[in-house]
Amino acid sequence: MATETISPPSDSRWRVRHFILAAVGVVLVAIAIVLAISISLAPAHISFSISNATLSFSSHAYNLTITANNTSRRPDVMYDFMSAEIWTSPTTSYLAEVNRTEAPAGRRQGPRSAASFNVLVDYRQFDLTTDNSTNSVSDADCKVVVVARVRFRIGHGVPTRPYTVTATCMHVNFLSRHNASDFPVECAMY
Repeated sequence: MATETISPPSDSRWRVRHFILAAVGVVLVAIAIVLAISISLAPAHISFSISNATLSFSSHAYNLTITANNTSRRPDVMYDFMSAEIWTSPTTSYLAEVNRTEAPAGRRQGPRSAASFNVLVDYRQFDLTTDNSTNSVSDADCKVVVVARVRFRIGHGVPTRPYTVTATCMHVNFLSRHNASDFPVECAMY
């Protein structure tokens, strides 16, 4: 009677399985790290709205308050530049640079917070040849375009490259001083 010996499994086959499992594990860990970094460094989600708008005939000025809302969980927002352009008709607009240092939050806005920026636009500076009177019909339905150059920062890290954010606020009524139901006017981001 001959006895047959069964040889143990080849070490090379066992090693190939280990190498395949190790490679799959490394790929999964790398994917998890990339996802964690991309989620934590994702740009902040900001939005703009007009919380108040009035027209002062005595000082010949449009007054409005822009509210910037940072709804992100971690990134701070820093404003390098902000402007507001008031369109009273398809051919008439008034531009003003927003003074960002007057905001309660200063130049840096924390996560899940809102900052208000007051804007004063003297409409006489744009047309010195006329009496600079405004049209009541167009002042009741204006478009405000907000342009901001922002950077995002998580903690004390290095800020991101600057992003230009543009928002359009439609149907802003500068004549509704006592009508609080007209505000806030949410702006469409693009």
